[in-house]
Amino acid sequence: GQHWGEYSRITYTRAPSQTWIPADRFQDTQWFPDATLNFAENMLSRRDDTPAILYACEDGMRQQLSYQALYDHVARLAAYFRELGIQPGDRIAAFLHNGPEAVITFLAASSIGATFSSCSPDFGYAGLLDRFSQISPTVLVATTHHRYNGKRHSHIDKINRLCSELNIPHLLLSLI
Repeated sequence: GQHWGEYSRITYTRAPSQTWIPADRFQDTQWFPDATLNFAENMLSRRDDTPAILYACEDGMRQQLSYQALYDHVARLAAYFRELGIQPGDRIAAFLHNGPEAVITFLAASSIGATFSSCSPDFGYAGLLDRFSQISPTVLVATTHHRYNGKRHSHIDKINRLCSELNIPHLLLSLI
């Protein structure tokens, strides 16, 4: 019979030679043990004008990105990460709201094989430090502020302190 992957639209870096390796306990079963794939490659395979991201925030700002625009943004950011010397296994931290910038940063990191970790801008400094100190990021992508309940909250001091304490070599600021 045919492998289930032949029916899917998944692109593999290395296709699986077998579907599973059974174990005594179901949770120990290994699925597609020798397969590798790039998540971003699969998420960005569509390139047309159909909306990929529809975004609205508290202040009424709305944004729409097509699959083509998403691909273009991710490709540019991934190229910039490569210019910074980012390689598979490096760590990229994001201090961003749940919006297009976070998705773009995640997909750019994933496309390179970098590890991605994120925190919401409403995290306190101690939580932010705790989360990112675990991974020692090479790059921090951060928003300068966020709005909550109609009020603007600046993060400039928090970002500067974090970069200094964790000795983060590269900082990218999102002004949204």
